[in-house]
This record gives sequence, C-alpha cells and structure tokens, in this order.
Amino acid sequence: MSKEPSHFSRWQQEKAAFPVAQKSIYLANSATTPLRREVFDAMQFYLSELTEKGELPWGEVLASLEPTRTSIAKSYGGQGDDYGFGANTSHNMNLLALAMKTGSSKKNAIVSLEGEFPSTVTPWKYQGYHIRTSPLLPSGEQTVDRILSLCSEETAAVVVSHVQFANGYRLPLKRLGQTLKEKKIPLIVNATQSFSCFSFNVEQLPISAMTVSSHKWLGALYGCSLLYVNPELRASLRWPMAGHMSFNDPTFSGDMSHPHAGTRFIELGTPPFPQWIAFSAAWEQVQRIGLTSIEERVLSLSNHVVSLAAKNNFTLSSLRDQDSFHPDSINSAIVALKVSRPKETVVALKKKGVVVTERRGALRIAPHYFNDEEEIEKLFFYLSNMQSC
Repeated sequence: MSKEPSHFSRWQQEKAAFPVAQKSIYLANSATTPLRREVFDAMQFYLSELTEKGELPWGEVLASLEPTRTSIAKSYGGQGDDYGFGANTSHNMNLLALAMKTGSSKKNAIVSLEGEFPSTVTPWKYQGYHIRTSPLLPSGEQTVDRILSLCSEETAAVVVSHVQFANGYRLPLKRLGQTLKEKKIPLIVNATQSFSCFSFNVEQLPISAMTVSSHKWLGALYGCSLLYVNPELRASLRWPMAGHMSFNDPTFSGDMSHPHAGTRFIELGTPPFPQWIAFSAAWEQVQRIGLTSIEERVLSLSNHVVSLAAKNNFTLSSLRDQDSFHPDSINSAIVALKVSRPKETVVALKKKGVVVTERRGALRIAPHYFNDEEEIEKLFFYLSNMQSC
C-alpha cells in the first residue's frame, strides 16, 4: 500500500509545476505570480488550435469557460451571473464609478484608505468623486471605526483594497460590510491581493462589488480581471457602455431587447480568449489545491518571514498582529521590511537569484504556496550580509 504524500512533499510537488521556481527564489507574488505549466499548456493548446484551424467555434469556447464562473461563485458566494470578465481593475472601477453616476445614485463622495493602490481610487477621482481617506491603524477594528466615522449622507460607496499592496495590511471586512449594509452604503473591494489565496464569502461579509486582476496571486495573465456586482447594486446602476455581447443576440442582428441581466453585461465584444483561458486554468489549480490549504500555507510562510526578521534584527514596515489565523487578523501573505537602500537591495538580491520588490521605501516579501521555508532562510542570509556591509 502506498503512503499518503507528506505535507512537505505535497508543496514540493506544487513547486515543481513552476519553471521559475527551479531557477530562482521567487518572492514577488504580490507583483506578479508566475505561470504554472498547466496554465501555459492550456493557452498553448488554444493558440495551436487557432494556428492550425483558423476560426474556432466561439460558442463552444465560451461555454467551456462557464464552469469557471460557476465555480468561483461556489467558492466566493453569489451566483455565476454576478461575475463578469473585464480588462483590469482600473477599467472595472471606472465602470462602477460611471455606472453609479448615471444610475439612481447622485452621491459624489467615496471613503477609502490612505496609501491605496492607484487603480482603486484614481478612477473615482477622475470621474469627479470627492475622496475621504482613513489611515491604517494598529488593529483592524480601529481602522473600520475610522472608515465608518468618515461616512456621511454624501457617501456613494466605501472603496478599499482587501489587502494593501505596499505593506500587506488585510482589512477585516465583515463588520465593515455589515455596518455599511445597515447604512445602505455599498462596499466596493479591490481583492487583487487576496483572491485565490484567502477564503471569504461576498454575501456573508457582505460586499457589493469586487474586482480582481488575474496576474497576481491567481497566477494567470496580464490584461484580465474579474468583476463581481451583487443584484442589489446592479439594480441601481446604468452601465455606461455596451456591445453586442452585452445582449442575448445570437444572430448578430443588433437586437438590444434582451440585455444580459448579470454582470456579464460588461463583456462587450470580442473576448481576449488567451487571458480567459489562462484565468480558467489557473483557477482550476486553485480549486484542486483548496483555498483553505493555500491560505494556511501563505500565512505560515509569511509568519516565517516575520520570525526571521525579528531574529536578524530587521524592523517591519508592515503592521502585524499576533495571530495570523484569527478571522479578523490584519496579516496577509505580504510582509514589508525596513532596509537601507531598498531599491539597491532588490537589485543585489536579484543577482543572487532572489526576486523581491520595493514599494513605498520598503522591501516587500510575498511568498506563495510554491515557496518554502528554506528559500526564506536563504533570503535572510543574503539580507543580513548585505545590511552589515
């Protein structure tokens, strides 16, 4: 009888699917997660078919992607029709900002967080919304209180990232979402830094709208995103753009009498099939491994980063709490360190085969499930030697 694979061998097997992990210590997943072989193979098959056969049956390709939409809804809540594929988070946020302006809401302010990633707030600024920002505070509860204190009758929405890109602060969304629902203020979340590595339910929190870019923790391609909008918010919106795929018009007659009721209305025209296929293939791997397993793995590895930082006398730039596995923990897979000359340190580490990033003057370390403790120990060995020079 064969033995069940050990915990260690399981993650080593996952690591073997990432070519980049055979060549370097890759800890820059908050910037871009590399492709697994399975994702590359799925795209290569599609491109080979297109090369050898020319036009492919659109309907069949689109139908093959529908299980992904349904599976995401099963994992994150809502229905398949609540999810639509888009280009990127900036595009999705612009769509929401415009749709809320042309819909039933005439409010002109949003509440967000200081230091947000530009794609979260820039679209709203550009579309004429007034932005009120809250600082990040040592506990998620304190930050939620501050956000709520900034809301008023003019607040169209609270627009925040689930996980902050620069320092990894994970905002506890449940109390925020429930209180905002009572106030009838939509909660709009950029979940790019948490989708596919953290488990949550958009209906239970609740979240009104969520956008995700696929090239980060999911490990798919640039130029693809997912947008969730719940039925309640959709009912108050008027989408600012439409295309032939926004309607049920199989004969291409231009008939606009049967619009898609769900968020897929935003899928205007010719789909970027390679991006969608990559998304689907990457999500299939997430489902195979399990969201809970991935969450436990990345939190365990980020805890190891924090432990070695303390052991080697490095100061965190991230705010962290004591229990990463508590439901309201502000910890994520991202850890930011204060180092001297961070940009130069990134370059020096890359020469050693270690890939990290610099954000807002700190060294950003972002391990994924295919990384391991030994890689993190090598990172700190190099870092300690560099900082002592």
